[in-house]
Amino acid sequence: MPSIKSISQIYRFYFVSHNCTEKPHVHVRKDKKTAKVWLNVDKTVWLDEPNTQGFKSHELNAILAIVQTNFDYIWNTFHEHCKDYTGKPAP
Repeated sequence: MPSIKSISQIYRFYFVSHNCTEKPHVHVRKDKKTAKVWLNVDKTVWLDEPNTQGFKSHELNAILAIVQTNFDYIWNTFHEHCKDYTGKPAP
């Protein structure tokens, strides 16, 4: 589970290699709290609510803001990671 460095000192942003067949997204963790944020080519982001647990609404708003601010970096890192993992571009 490679982490994305230099995005946040509060939350851990990372990818799960076996998820490379899914549409672009990033996982977020802090302590036992987890979230999954989907990324769309038009630079919109949204929470995968069934895979989001424990965060308060203000934390989720902060996470979405961090993802939005770092969208290009996360998007490119996801695709680079998944290309390395699967040998082909992510969906």
